[in-house]
Amino acid sequence: MPKYVAGLLWAGVIVLLARPAGGEPLHALILTGQNNHAWQETTPVLRQILEQSGRFTVETLERPETMTAAFVSKFDVIVSNWNSWGTDAKVKDWPEAARAAFIEFVKQGKGYVSIHAGSSSFYDWGAYQEMVIAAWKLGETGHGSPHNFRVTPTAETHPITQDLPPFTTFDELWHSVPLAQGAKVLATAYSAKESGGTGRDEPVVMTKEFGQGRSVNILLGHDARAMSAPSFGILVSRSAEWAATGKVTLAARTIDWSRDENHLALKLNGETVWQLNFGKDAAKPYFHPLALAGGPILSWNAPPDHAWHHGLWFSWKFINGVNFWEEDPKTGRAAGLTVWDPPDITTKPDGGAEIRFHVRYELPSGEKLLTELRTLTVSPPDKSGGYHIDWTSAFEATAPEALLDRTPLTGEPEGQSWGGYAGLSMRFSAMSNPEVRSDAAVVALDKERASVDAEALDYSGVWDGCAAGVALLQFPGNPLAPTPWYVIAQAKGPFYYFSPAVLYRSPRTLKQGEKLTLRYRIVAHADAWDSSKLRGALKELGGVAKP
Repeated sequence: MPKYVAGLLWAGVIVLLARPAGGEPLHALILTGQNNHAWQETTPVLRQILEQSGRFTVETLERPETMTAAFVSKFDVIVSNWNSWGTDAKVKDWPEAARAAFIEFVKQGKGYVSIHAGSSSFYDWGAYQEMVIAAWKLGETGHGSPHNFRVTPTAETHPITQDLPPFTTFDELWHSVPLAQGAKVLATAYSAKESGGTGRDEPVVMTKEFGQGRSVNILLGHDARAMSAPSFGILVSRSAEWAATGKVTLAARTIDWSRDENHLALKLNGETVWQLNFGKDAAKPYFHPLALAGGPILSWNAPPDHAWHHGLWFSWKFINGVNFWEEDPKTGRAAGLTVWDPPDITTKPDGGAEIRFHVRYELPSGEKLLTELRTLTVSPPDKSGGYHIDWTSAFEATAPEALLDRTPLTGEPEGQSWGGYAGLSMRFSAMSNPEVRSDAAVVALDKERASVDAEALDYSGVWDGCAAGVALLQFPGNPLAPTPWYVIAQAKGPFYYFSPAVLYRSPRTLKQGEKLTLRYRIVAHADAWDSSKLRGALKELGGVAKP
């Protein structure tokens, strides 16, 4: 079985879960048999998408020039995977009967959906060009090589894109496509110059009313791989339903929880939004991947330069002189052991979750130095694909004395230029245009390492043309706030990292039974946050109750 079919079968299960209850099936006709793309591979995928939505019965027509009004009358929507583009096209024109049947089919109240280059035909046929909305234009339209990019719905109230989350696809992104008058753009994608694009948002989904009917043009779906993205299937099915009826009953999003003894992961429309790893083989519990919903993976687990960096994670550096941070490359364990019980997990249908860990910090001898109750409350993804994690770590010393320490700073005995780090940390995957802002100002990145006192910090950049970032905020009342932040921005490696370094200025000693509670909000978001956005988010934290 071809890989794209296997992938789509899995994706199709997600779509199938969204089928509406009851209702007569709609009848779809796919035009195929000729295309300057691999229609022999993509037509079966399109058919499977529609059939597995549970909303359509499907037929295909490999010779559209033979269509008649009587033949198409039994269908509700025509989906085009056919064009007359290129010198190898055997059919360059349709007879008048086929032209009239096609135009009148939509004009009298039914629907049309074009996929990728399915509309690039008949440039001297005005009614066709108006109905299909967009087509490739020589000397004007272009594209780079296929690459990853993020599709962002822009028409939140349109039935097709209402509640549809952004998604990432590996596809061919067209730019500078002329649109018919009256076209409504439903979704766009950023066309990055480094990928052969224009450096601006380009339309990828558009609609238009045509007489009493409706047409949709989806410029995505270059090949079977692109069509195998679950969100592409949802978009096509919803577009076909709207084109046929003017309404949409198919769900725009599906929430799926993946859970076993090693991990908990949230999947939205088949794509992993975040995954919390806590298996026995892990040195510490950690989030990876940490992504935007339908967006890039922001985290990096175990990079070659620092294999003990684990996406978004927490670790003390030294407790009573024992290293809990660096891990032996042979054993994957640090000298000091971070040990935890299986977490208590509550997941919600909307994509929210609460996770509670009982964590112990021990010596290899079994002596317990410190305990922690870690509570993680994760919000559902919002319309932009962002969400937040409220992180509470409540520590208590179990040894007669627990000295929490870090590598000394320059100017201290045995001090190092890289000293000061410990605690909650985030290691980012490769990005371009890194920017760091505090709640007060932009943080200069002219040096590879920086320290700044702040209540909150935002680290943003661009991944595959998608602007995104992570903001980390301290709840009011955190010890030693405002904490000096430890920030690294090195293109070499690359090495992008930040941490509210609670021990940066000095070690901290907890006597037996003494407690220390740290509370943070981690926000994964689209675009970059400025200082005013951070200040507004900090103000919101003041109204969040203690756990």
